[in-house]
Formats: sequence, C-alpha cells, structure tokens
Amino acid sequence: MDNSPLNTIEIDKSRILELKKNLHSSGLNALGEEVFHGEDSDWILFTIRSMYFRMDIEVMVQTPFPSKNTLIDTLFEGDTHNEVAGAALLLIHLESTMKMDFRELVMDRLESIKVRQINKKTLIRWELITYTLEMDNPLNRRETLRKSYQEITEDSEYFSNISTRTHSLIKKLKFRRKFRFLMFK
Repeated sequence: MDNSPLNTIEIDKSRILELKKNLHSSGLNALGEEVFHGEDSDWILFTIRSMYFRMDIEVMVQTPFPSKNTLIDTLFEGDTHNEVAGAALLLIHLESTMKMDFRELVMDRLESIKVRQINKKTLIRWELITYTLEMDNPLNRRETLRKSYQEITEDSEYFSNISTRTHSLIKKLKFRRKFRFLMFK
C-alpha cells in the first residue's frame, strides 16, 4: 500500500470493507478508534457525525496521520472527492481528539480566492471544504471544562469570527448549498 498523504484517507464504504478484510483488527485504542494491523502499516477506523451530510461517516486512515499542513494541502489540491472529503473529516477528528487547530489556516486559503479566476470545479471543491468542515457553524467546538470564563469567551469569539468570514465568502461566491459538491471529481 502506498503511504503518500493523498492515498491514505478512505471514506468509500466498499474500499473500507476491502481493507478490513485484508487487515487484522486489534481492537480499540484509548480514543475508541478501531485499530487494524497490516504488513506495512496500521490503519485507524473512526466515525464522524456530519451535520451537512446528515449521517455518520466512516473514515479509515493509514498511520501515521498526515500532518496538518499536508491535510490542508490535500483539501485544496486533492484529485478526488474521497481525498478532499477524507482530509476534511480527518481534520475534524483531529480537532476533537488532539485539539488540532486548523480553521484559521483553511479560512485564509479560502479567502485568498480571486472571484474572477474561479471555475466550476474550484467552486464545487470550496463548497465541499466549507460545508464538510462546518466552517459556517459558529458553535464552540472546544472543551469548556476547567476553563475560565475569558477562555470560553475567546473560543466562542474565534468560532463566531470564522463563521462570519465563511458567510461572507458564501455570499461572495454564491454557494448554493445544494450538495453539488457530491459530484466533485
């Protein structure tokens, strides 16, 4: 199996079933993720609850996980829907489990667009990124236990700011939120 960052993420159900058949399950890790062992590498299977897909999505990723920058690059340069959506779902997973902060970096890249230079494929990709990462949702996604009121307020303002910037981008690019991105190829 190729360990390049663009080939590690699998969200296709048939591919996940194939991988599970060819790998040995070793149970759950400390985060409740299912771990599979192969000849060359280990794989982690986890489920993401997606508000925009309105379902739970299984994602299987080869370890070690790609870096944050590699995942963000995959969002903007991945060749297939599977790569882009998988990278987005892995970022969400790493945000919740490892407290990896990525939203500001993704937002900066999204905002760097020149409206006159955008084509349909880029627009569909950006819809996929925006909605899969739930960039327009102002809810605080960070732990609140053992935090001061000021820290909670700062976290809330951070997500609110990202949401406001995303809504501005959606308006500027006229996203339709009709899941056209499912046709991304």
